[in-house]
Amino acid sequence: MSGKNDLANYRKMSEPIPSTEEANEALKNFYQAVEEARKEFHIMDVHVIVKMNILRGDEEGTAMASAHYGNSLEGVTMCAWGLGQEQSELKSAVRDYSKAG
Repeated sequence: MSGKNDLANYRKMSEPIPSTEEANEALKNFYQAVEEARKEFHIMDVHVIVKMNILRGDEEGTAMASAHYGNSLEGVTMCAWGLGQEQSELKSAVRDYSKAG
């Protein structure tokens, strides 16, 4: 997997979005950008899972959402593959951490 740990940006992105309405608008715009990027870069299937913090009145909460672009029948297969990849990377990271300590 080719993700990126970017702690400074993660802290910034962890700040809650001020309202559910603003979060929905941000998510809509993000999905639109993903769909455009998919077409630009000729990507057959894309599955996106997002998580964000949102203020609901005085309470802070977490919301998750997902979307699939391409053949929606591929969504489950892609998520299962991704879960296996993430589990493998986690095991490797724990193993490396255990050796270092």
